[in-house]
Amino acid sequence: MRVALLSAGPSLRGSFAPVAAAMDLPGPRKHHAPGARPYDLVIGVNTAVEYFACDWWSCADAHRFEEIKPNCIRRPSLFMLAPERDKLMRRCPEQLAEHDVVGWDEIFAKVDADPKWQNWSAPSALVLARHLGARSIDCYGVDLVGGVDCTGKACCHRNPGRWEREAELWQTIVNWLWCKYRVPVDRINPCRV
Repeated sequence: MRVALLSAGPSLRGSFAPVAAAMDLPGPRKHHAPGARPYDLVIGVNTAVEYFACDWWSCADAHRFEEIKPNCIRRPSLFMLAPERDKLMRRCPEQLAEHDVVGWDEIFAKVDADPKWQNWSAPSALVLARHLGARSIDCYGVDLVGGVDCTGKACCHRNPGRWEREAELWQTIVNWLWCKYRVPVDRINPCRV
C-alpha cells in the first residue's frame, strides 16, 4: 500500500498541492493522480487536515483537535494519545463521535519501534502508516526546520531545539521501517531553511 503522509511544514502546499489538484480527493479512499504518484491512503498530521482531504489524522493533543476540527476536511479516522482522547470524550463527545478513534496505546504493543515515537504526531504517523500496512511512504511538508507552518503562521513549538530532537527520532523511525520491513520513506521537496 502506498501512503502519503502530510505534515504542516512550510513546503506542504507547494509540494503536495500539484499532486492533490490532480487527485480525486472527494472520491473513494483510493487516491490516483494521472501522471503523479497514486496513494492508497493519506495521513494528515495536525493542521494538514485543514488543507487536504485525509483518511487518517495524527493529532497528539486534545487542544489541537479542538482548534483544527472546525476546519477539518472530511472526517478522517483519528490517531491520538489515549489520555487526550479521554479528555475529548469529556469535553466534546459529539465532535469526537464523528471520527473513528484509535489511541496510540492500542497499537503500542503491536510495534517494536523506539517507544519515543509517541513524542510527536509526525513520527507517530509513520508508525501508524506501517501498522496500517504501508509498503512505501511519501512525506510532504515534513521539513523539520523553520519557525512557521505551511500558512506562514509562527509557532513557539517550531524551534531549532525541537527540530533537532524530532529529526533524530524521525530518522530512527525511518531506519526501523527500512531495516525491519523494507518500507522506504521519501521526504518530497522539503524546505532546507
